[in-house]
Amino acid sequence: MVYTGKPSRGCHLCRKRRVKCDESKPRCGQCIKLGKECPGYRSESDLIFRNENVAVIQRSQRGDAAKAPVPMSSTSSPPSSLSSSELVIINTKSTDPAPDSTQIARWVNNILNDRDDDPFPDLNPSTLQLGLSRQLQLSPEVCARAFFFRNFARTRQDADFSARGYLDHLSRLFNGVAPDSALHQAVTAVSLAALGGYPSKRLLRDYARHYYGKALRAARNELQDPIRAQSDESIMTALIFTLYEVVTTTDSRSSIGTNNWANHVDGAVALVKLRGEKIFDSVVATSLFRAVRNGMLTSSIQQDRPVADFPGPKGWYGDESAPQNYSGTLTRLSLSLPDYRIRAKEVLKEPASPERDSRILDVVAAACKSDAYLGDWYRFTPPDWRASTIALSDGQNMAGAWMGPIHAYEDVFRAYAVNDYRIRRLLYHDLILKCLMALETKNEAVEKIERSSKYVSQTMVDEICASVPFHLQFDLQSKAQKLGQDEGATLAIGAYLLVSPLHTASGIPCIPERQRLWLQDKLDLIAAVFGVTGEQMLDMARKQIVSTGPSDSQLLYRRDDMVGYSIVEYIV
Repeated sequence: MVYTGKPSRGCHLCRKRRVKCDESKPRCGQCIKLGKECPGYRSESDLIFRNENVAVIQRSQRGDAAKAPVPMSSTSSPPSSLSSSELVIINTKSTDPAPDSTQIARWVNNILNDRDDDPFPDLNPSTLQLGLSRQLQLSPEVCARAFFFRNFARTRQDADFSARGYLDHLSRLFNGVAPDSALHQAVTAVSLAALGGYPSKRLLRDYARHYYGKALRAARNELQDPIRAQSDESIMTALIFTLYEVVTTTDSRSSIGTNNWANHVDGAVALVKLRGEKIFDSVVATSLFRAVRNGMLTSSIQQDRPVADFPGPKGWYGDESAPQNYSGTLTRLSLSLPDYRIRAKEVLKEPASPERDSRILDVVAAACKSDAYLGDWYRFTPPDWRASTIALSDGQNMAGAWMGPIHAYEDVFRAYAVNDYRIRRLLYHDLILKCLMALETKNEAVEKIERSSKYVSQTMVDEICASVPFHLQFDLQSKAQKLGQDEGATLAIGAYLLVSPLHTASGIPCIPERQRLWLQDKLDLIAAVFGVTGEQMLDMARKQIVSTGPSDSQLLYRRDDMVGYSIVEYIV
């Protein structure tokens, strides 16, 4: 296809009048001068995927027929594994070496070495194109990317950036990179993997692995340049790698995917640390920083390790001077959770003594203070973040909704953000209750804290249950219908975003056994519909947030103190 020029980002009225638009938000200056209502701007995805006229399509088809690809030999052997010299991704001759070059090198080195499957499988792309292009008139890559941007990364003028995060900036970054860049290849890989989730397009998953391997090799080459290693595109690439591991959770090698996901998070952290405080100079970079910070928090809790240091006097709180959003604030309020868990684990291993009880109460007091901040966070969220009750359920039908209210939200992204808040409160109160159960002596104040903690835990679980129908029923998601999103993709996103809340809630010991069974039934339903095994379901939960704690016997509730409730095995 010939070059058709750079598409205008101006508003619809300025393009119609053929005048230069200043692209001001929410209304352009030209429309204000005319006294006209600004009709708005085109989305980034519309700028990337432009319509082709009939003549162009016919010329493209004639060219494809004339250049019929020669099928690849089915007996050809796959490329040999990468040598150790190929895995060096930082130029050792550079006069300005990156401070975290060792960590970045370890990142890609681990990913490539941990893959016991061939990252460059012997595929025949022409066969895939013949299977799809006759119906769609487009290559599988283009179809997959259009599907991905429309359903997962669509940018809208009314989008709430605090709810959707870094994917809102993907279109602009993607539009500015070359087709052979790591970001372009990574987006193609995750797009093919997402579209390959449909039963009729499973073959695309293998094709996605092919592009994933190409993206890893391209990333290795790009990171040889310390300047490019500090770019927004490099950080976005690392985040897309983590998203790819999440999307491919249902593949057979989920345990390998978990390790790769954690390694990609570590790589993204290293890239962000390379930027240092300069990362707060732009809105896009700040959004990427917050996405990486959230992934690092999840990984730290999962692995029971302290939060990594970030260069600068304020550390990971360095975005305080930047415009705040609700999701970023929620993560900042939770950064102390890994340290509290580590402190609690260490003190609970000590022999019983008054000094030990005193240290336990110190941990409890700190955790209660952090939890209070989380409660304040929710109280100050705007009304469109809150749940609205659309129906009441008696809970008689275990296949339907849980007893009580049924909640609806603006969209599944806000619903997940609020459920993420509930998960974090559940983790704090799980820690508080474990510590209180380990005390040798209790007074009235301790018992009051214990009752309050159980009440908050039950409330959070009930509200997670109330959000389940909204995630799993397309007719309740009016915004998705209005935007014309694919029903299957929308329900798949909703189901995936439910896994971690359901998994965490089902592991809380102080809920009724009937409610626990209902939560597990919903997890089984998601697994059955989307073809996920129990191990893969746990893997999905790990990649979003973590289960409620370690399996150390000292951290378990004592059954004699929790009559009527069973002890749950905690898995990290």
